[in-house]
Amino acid sequence: MPLSITAWNVSLPYLQRHQTAKITTSTREIIVLEVIENEKQWSTEFAPLPPFSDESLDDVRQVLPDLAGWLETWIPFENPAIVEESIPEEWPKSVQWGISRMIWSNTLDKEPEENNKQHQVTTHALLSPGDEANALKSWNGMSDSFKVKVHPASWQPLLQTMASFQEQHPHTRWVLDANEQGSVAWLHELQQWCQDHHFDAIQYVEDPLSISTPEEAKELITQSPIRLGFDEFLQPRRRQDRFEFADGIKSLKGGVFVMKPALYGSINEIEHLTGIASKANVPVVFSTLMESTLGRSFTMYAARRFGSTDYTHGLDTGHLFAVDFALPPTDIHQTFESLPDNPVMCYSKTALL
Repeated sequence: MPLSITAWNVSLPYLQRHQTAKITTSTREIIVLEVIENEKQWSTEFAPLPPFSDESLDDVRQVLPDLAGWLETWIPFENPAIVEESIPEEWPKSVQWGISRMIWSNTLDKEPEENNKQHQVTTHALLSPGDEANALKSWNGMSDSFKVKVHPASWQPLLQTMASFQEQHPHTRWVLDANEQGSVAWLHELQQWCQDHHFDAIQYVEDPLSISTPEEAKELITQSPIRLGFDEFLQPRRRQDRFEFADGIKSLKGGVFVMKPALYGSINEIEHLTGIASKANVPVVFSTLMESTLGRSFTMYAARRFGSTDYTHGLDTGHLFAVDFALPPTDIHQTFESLPDNPVMCYSKTALL
């Protein structure tokens, strides 16, 4: 069978619950790629997410013709390590990450056999902002760790909800994400509240306030009475050429590095960067860019290979989608055709060759 390469523009609808508990429907646009040769199939997605990404879906579309030629050269990825080294560095990071998933798909298919390079990691459940209490009431016991969005102007009721839940489930752990809206003074208020209420289950507070330099990161970690996690600080769009990744990661000693791998490139690059973090004694937690099952499964693979076992990872975004892909996605065509028509999923098939 000749090589077949097909791409789709896909809009995955997902639900957003706001602080008012109002629910709205939005869409996550991605490009899904399917390659078939001699009855062997590979599937992946390219999912940049502005403004977290410097790139867009248009940037991905521009390289698809070149990508088709590259795939003709390297399919069926008989030597994954060598194939990955051939990925052009100038291609968008989301493309490099997606191609890497195809290259290592045979390894993914063998999970959960767990080769000796992997270890077990745990994830935290993401609670919808504004509806944490109801979500915890319907807790099904699938996870004993949670991530919540916390606003420094109205955080005490949320922590009271968490503390009440903690009394019934004492082994629960929490990640608080402040989305850079806090301050050092607020961190001290938060710590004092936790001491007063004997609440010691917070793993870390993610992005408590905006920082721009390694010096600011060091100072913040020194001043904070609570362990901190850093997501946006080291993202390429923020770091740019102002300082090296190695300098940034060293400044996070005493904190946690939260990595969205689709922003950084191939699995080979992820291994390189997490190696730098390991030498700096900075634990790495993996997170996603609101990706479908295709992307999340590969992020889990990265987490098992390179992620911290001391902290929970942020891979629980699939439940936000009204429609998602099955795992493994053995036939993208069947996945599409079994779904209802608009507006549940909108797609257009674009043959590259």
